[in-house]
Amino acid sequence: MSLHIPNDKVDALFEVLKNNRSRVGIWLVPAEHHGQEAAVAIYTASIAVDLTKLYLAGLADDARFSALAPDRLSDLVAAIFAGGGNTRAIGYNLDLLLARLTSDQRAEFWNMALSGHPNPPRMLILMLPQLADHLLPQGFWMEQWEKAGKLLR
Repeated sequence: MSLHIPNDKVDALFEVLKNNRSRVGIWLVPAEHHGQEAAVAIYTASIAVDLTKLYLAGLADDARFSALAPDRLSDLVAAIFAGGGNTRAIGYNLDLLLARLTSDQRAEFWNMALSGHPNPPRMLILMLPQLADHLLPQGFWMEQWEKAGKLLR
């Protein structure tokens, strides 16, 4: 299968993030990109970060339950920002974590992602399935992401 990666649009989104105080963007990807995150990262000169694996790695070995909350997801974003090396990152499988939050908790996470983490050394594009639009910011907050040019469809 051949992937069509809109490199020019991804590069444009990274450019927006580079010149922004908060360096998080959203990319809604078609189904054919699922399972191809490593290839997408190569095509976009980025590192690929599986957010679900990163979350699970942060749990204690003997943990039987996990209290998932917006600030825990925000901590994952901060961990990606703290990494050295490449300044461009693609985060994926966030939809699996967002689906476990209430709509109010998702709104809190998206607000933190849009306005928190000022001037990190790395830019992050959160790759989400196009069909997961119900997990995205809603109303006013979605308008803010679009107005800032931080949403790629």
